[in-house]
Amino acid sequence: MSEYQYKPLSANHIRLIELRPDLDGNAPVRCQLLEYPIHIREIGSHTYDALSYVWGPPPNTCHIEVVEGSECSVLSIRENCHAALVRLRDPILPRFVWVDSICINQEDNKEKTQQFRMMTGIYALAGRVVVWLREPPHEVGSIMDNGRGLEFIRRAAEHCAWSTTITDHDINLKLEPQDAKDITIVLKRSWFRRIWVSVIISVLISMGPLSCPVVYQHVVGVARSCCGSRGCHDGRPS
Repeated sequence: MSEYQYKPLSANHIRLIELRPDLDGNAPVRCQLLEYPIHIREIGSHTYDALSYVWGPPPNTCHIEVVEGSECSVLSIRENCHAALVRLRDPILPRFVWVDSICINQEDNKEKTQQFRMMTGIYALAGRVVVWLREPPHEVGSIMDNGRGLEFIRRAAEHCAWSTTITDHDINLKLEPQDAKDITIVLKRSWFRRIWVSVIISVLISMGPLSCPVVYQHVVGVARSCCGSRGCHDGRPS
């Protein structure tokens, strides 16, 4: 199959990925790229998910299949992005997703500049923002550790939601040594060192098969409270 060729975007439009469903989790990722009018705000939040993730190191070693009518082409993407799409893919229904590395033509500097100016709106207007922290490491017990850490963050973030401001003293956390270890496993993920979205958004933090719905600012508050005295600065693990 030939390499996918981007078409120019209309003004105030973005691309969305229509992620094709598949019952086979190991099947190739198939999708269609659709042009979407992000400027129509009257409908409230839109029905797409916006992915927030760390790109990871080059090169682009994975491929997805892009369907256009009866034609099919391939698009090269990085491993972390591919892993996220596999997890986001529904076995039955199509899913609409915005992913910066795919929905923006990375070879077109003019388009990148225009789309970058729209990114706050893209995340703010999404029906949901999904944070992908990569697959958990495969050491014995690591999935359970990540699950406990995510659950602790969820409960602490719910506590944050009752506070009018978020400071290091907003959460009265009673951390056992194992709690601190489990939370650190989660907070050491690269995403927590790359956050740039400043609007208040609800997010679904996802790491492999584990997920946790929270609010972005509350995650930062939890990170500061959990790790502030353990060698962390500004909510980011050192």
